[in-house]
Amino acid sequence: MLPFYEKETKAFDVQVMVDHILQDISDDAVTCIFKSAKSDSDAQAVITATADVSKEGESGTAKFVIPKEDTAVTPGTYYWEIRWTHGDSDNIIASSTVKIKERVYD
Repeated sequence: MLPFYEKETKAFDVQVMVDHILQDISDDAVTCIFKSAKSDSDAQAVITATADVSKEGESGTAKFVIPKEDTAVTPGTYYWEIRWTHGDSDNIIASSTVKIKERVYD
């Protein structure tokens, strides 16, 4: 995930694959979470988002749109993770850090 500005709508797609084969995720949940520290609980996350899997889930695409109201957080570096929940299985499909940058304009 590339750096982005606070108070900016962040939209991105994630393709869910197993062994390089796109999965039908239309009945699953794909979520993204941002935390200040890895040790923070999920309840302490500064941003949580659930992808839309209804439009392109059959072809393995999860579409995230995090509105600018949700990205109005203190600028800094955050830990993020994307989780795919399929039946009773939780799978981390991406995880890293991202810089949320300070805006000059309001």
